[in-house]
Amino acid sequence: MDFYEIKADFDSFPNQNFITEIDGFDNSRAQIDWDEFLEEYFRNRSKEYVAKIESGYEEVDFTTTFYGFCIISQKFKKLLEAHKLSSFMLIPLNFNTELSQQYFLLIDFLRCDCVDENNSEFEKYLINDPVRPDFAGRYSYFFKLIIDANKTENFDFFRLTNYFSSIIVSQKIKKIYDDNNLTGATFTKVTLD
Repeated sequence: MDFYEIKADFDSFPNQNFITEIDGFDNSRAQIDWDEFLEEYFRNRSKEYVAKIESGYEEVDFTTTFYGFCIISQKFKKLLEAHKLSSFMLIPLNFNTELSQQYFLLIDFLRCDCVDENNSEFEKYLINDPVRPDFAGRYSYFFKLIIDANKTENFDFFRLTNYFSSIIVSQKIKKIYDDNNLTGATFTKVTLD
């Protein structure tokens, strides 16, 4: 099966809603740390989260916040549920302005150690790195990302173990997106033929 890196497509949808922050976190780190977010969320599932649209006016079916959280439309949510895909959590999200449909925070809590280092081009944080010495050994940037599909455990939605910036989706997710004319995302294939 092929896998793809999914990103918000600001080139094709330059006027899409740009979401900077989400209010409702008790712990400020939870907005940048998925584990912190989940810990906080499970303590109080009834909490409301309100996203701030900083600019833009076009609603899309997939986007990401400034901090990298995924946000999907109700239309996209229903399609994922119809296909019984569940390797993520969906949390209702409110906005600081009225929108045409409900949107959801998609929490992609699965991680895979599946980078194909022989076919990828990347840099890693070094020991005593001047910016993030605590990230020594993790990937700092990919010039070319290739993953080993055999190490993905057939997850449909996940991030890389040592590089949380890349969001990886299965061929099934891309097909659902394409077949239903969803908007807002761009896909880059990250598996070899």
